[in-house]
Amino acid sequence: MSMSPAAQLNDELVIIGGPEGETSLADYFRDADHASDSPLAWQIEQKSAQIDALRGLFYGPAGLVRLRLWVFITLMGQGEASLTREALDQLFHAIRPEALDTVLKRFR
Repeated sequence: MSMSPAAQLNDELVIIGGPEGETSLADYFRDADHASDSPLAWQIEQKSAQIDALRGLFYGPAGLVRLRLWVFITLMGQGEASLTREALDQLFHAIRPEALDTVLKRFR
């Protein structure tokens, strides 16, 4: 039985990555160029040492932790107390739906 590139495990989206299952932030985008063109994503990637220290708090693969952080910071910049699911889908249109669902479940 072969495993698909994306597999659901313990309510966490896991993408089969490189050594030790490591993933990158770009692995969770429909188009990896979107992540590389984002100044926020670049800043997050530059802070890998600090994010690795926070992984104990955020638990999971490094790329998924970075995705959660990227989504969290993006939400903080919206200035609204609540957003509808349609607004979230539009705001995060570049993120694969299953990855966004995984992040939003973790935030709940």
